[in-house]
Amino acid sequence: MPSKLLKRFFVSLTGFFLVCGSAHALTVAPEGPHTVITNAAGENAVYYLASSFTGTVINPAFTKIDFATRPLVFNVAGVDPAQGYFWVVAEDKTTSTTYYPVPITSCNAGVFNSPDGRCVSGTYQSFQISLNLNTICSSTYGSQLRGCSSGTPQVDPTQSVPGLRLRFVSNTGALPGATGKDGYLLALFPEVRPPVVTGCAAAPGFFPADQAILVNSNLPTVTPDITTGGSPSFPSYWTFAEIGNSLPTNPFDAKITFGTSPGTGQITVNGFKNSASNSDKTLYKVAYGVQDSAGAVGMCPSISNVFATDIQGFLQESNCFVATASYRDGRAAGVMLLRLFRDQVLVESSAGRSFIGWYYTNGPIAANWLIEHSVFRSVFLSLLIPLQVVAWTALHPSVLFIPLSAFLLLAVFLFGNRRKKTVLLMVALALTGSLTLRPVQSARANQQPYIDSLVSGLAAETYVPQKSGDSPYIDSIRAKAGKNESSEGYTDSLKKEMAPTDGSKNYGENLQKTLPPNNGSAIEDYRNGKKLKPNKGTLETRNAFGFKILASANRTYTAGANQDIAYESVYGNGWVPDFSFHYEYRPFTSDLLKKFGLYSSLGTSFTKAKGRLKFVVPPFDTATESKTQFKFIAVPVNVGLIYRFNLSNFVYPYFGAGPSAIGFIENRNDKVKGQKGHDFGYWYTFGAAFGLDWISPSSSWNQYETGGIKHSYITLDYSRLESLSGGLVDFTVDGVEIGFTFEL
Repeated sequence: MPSKLLKRFFVSLTGFFLVCGSAHALTVAPEGPHTVITNAAGENAVYYLASSFTGTVINPAFTKIDFATRPLVFNVAGVDPAQGYFWVVAEDKTTSTTYYPVPITSCNAGVFNSPDGRCVSGTYQSFQISLNLNTICSSTYGSQLRGCSSGTPQVDPTQSVPGLRLRFVSNTGALPGATGKDGYLLALFPEVRPPVVTGCAAAPGFFPADQAILVNSNLPTVTPDITTGGSPSFPSYWTFAEIGNSLPTNPFDAKITFGTSPGTGQITVNGFKNSASNSDKTLYKVAYGVQDSAGAVGMCPSISNVFATDIQGFLQESNCFVATASYRDGRAAGVMLLRLFRDQVLVESSAGRSFIGWYYTNGPIAANWLIEHSVFRSVFLSLLIPLQVVAWTALHPSVLFIPLSAFLLLAVFLFGNRRKKTVLLMVALALTGSLTLRPVQSARANQQPYIDSLVSGLAAETYVPQKSGDSPYIDSIRAKAGKNESSEGYTDSLKKEMAPTDGSKNYGENLQKTLPPNNGSAIEDYRNGKKLKPNKGTLETRNAFGFKILASANRTYTAGANQDIAYESVYGNGWVPDFSFHYEYRPFTSDLLKKFGLYSSLGTSFTKAKGRLKFVVPPFDTATESKTQFKFIAVPVNVGLIYRFNLSNFVYPYFGAGPSAIGFIENRNDKVKGQKGHDFGYWYTFGAAFGLDWISPSSSWNQYETGGIKHSYITLDYSRLESLSGGLVDFTVDGVEIGFTFEL
């Protein structure tokens, strides 16, 4: 029981705070498109177009109001039901501390008590009321209310202090009187003139775009009709456009009406039709206007000869209508093949050119029919297959030699003698074996890393073999000894260093004791002060990775029928840094093959520029650059083989080659669909890697210990990337690359 009582207590307490708190959140909103704004006096205000409004440009969402007959509707929320009554009071003409109750025309909250103009709120916290300004001004206190005319029952907008100042109050039933000032304030203003607009855009006032124009919404300066209480708020900036040389009397009846917030800078107004050429222009009449919160619009002078135009980038859509409709992708491989057949085969003959002309006339009709009857799409895809076979064969006539060669080879095997068959079989086995050959690794390099590191620490120029039978290690030590070395043998000199009691017995064991312990850790030896040149087994590196930047590039892109304008016309011919990551795997490394392995890389190049106007007319005849930003991105993926060899233990020349796949994307920032596609090609490179280990041996060892990096190189090479004919884009990119490579 106590828990239930406690629960009821908290529920009642919560309800009390909710009800009491709502009395402090009273809000009043006008019905319709009008809004409450804060004016220069810091008061909540609503502006209406009076019936005597002299402007002719009115947004249909707003209408003139005859305050003598038209009631104004308000939605009230946050009323305190505990007070029981809701009042509307108006401010006295002479003092802002005296308020008089005004009649409420209707109230949908509880019981409406019309004699004293109050609503019985009951349990309602929100409701709707109606006020008739004519009734208010002709009421008992009408002649004393601010905003009402002395002799007419109408709100007078021509007064020096126009407008009604109303307070919305809830209490326990007593007439609010002077206490009305504690209610929610809302000032009502009738507006009779539109705002004055100056500082409009000078001709041309726009910039041509693709199926649109660009307009600067920051230019107009707007002054409200303050002498009649005009609205100081301007929530909308409008653009009106009509084909031809005139606008409707009410610009809101124009075919193109576009509204936005003022002061937002450059805006894009859509809905225009692109002009086809200088001789076939679609011109518009355009005007701009600023709308205030009462719905009045102030206009700028109209502008003639406004036009829109295509904005050109590098790529454009294909004209293979039926194939595109069938594949639903203008970049599909089948579409690309047929387009290439058109550009490289059909155009070379008069019959082919006649067919192209016929197709351009009838193709769009067939494509539109196919789009509307998509059930036949699979049929058309099947019909295109033999045409694609013919097109591919015409583009690659050398393919006809394949069946001929196969026939000849078969004839040799069937009718040739045993000797010819044996020779052909040996050639095939040799080719197969060359692909699967995996040489055995050097045993010395695998088994003697410590001795290798000692040998590498010797100065290369002092190593002079004494005779063919000597050990290279012993020869190098002899060379270090200088010219004054005793002529006695090296073995005899070592014997003298040993204790006399040892003699020559167990010489091998005693000699081993004189050598440093071979613990297998060259890094530890180096830390202990041994002067060792870093040597982590050059021939042991199976993996390598790195990156390169194309420091100097020659770039050529062409796209045939898919080319809008030349690549250089849009993006220029300046330097663009191509960046790529590469990885190598060397399964064939050995003393014989050196560093021979598989190569792969992923690169990218990024170029951006403004598009070009397809055509221009005055005053844009010298401005061919649009304001639309284009971005052209190429992403090449290369694979292949690479071979590196050693030259003087410092320079490592290399060369590599292989196939390539490259993707293209051209985007634009004007919400028009961009273009994309991919092509295939080949690449090759040759250059040299320069070892960096000698610069800081200690850093080299630390790299090896922490990251497994055995050797570091800076690379300099010439690279070329080129497409095979027949793709979306024919491209050639070549130049000097600089980068780094790290061997693992």
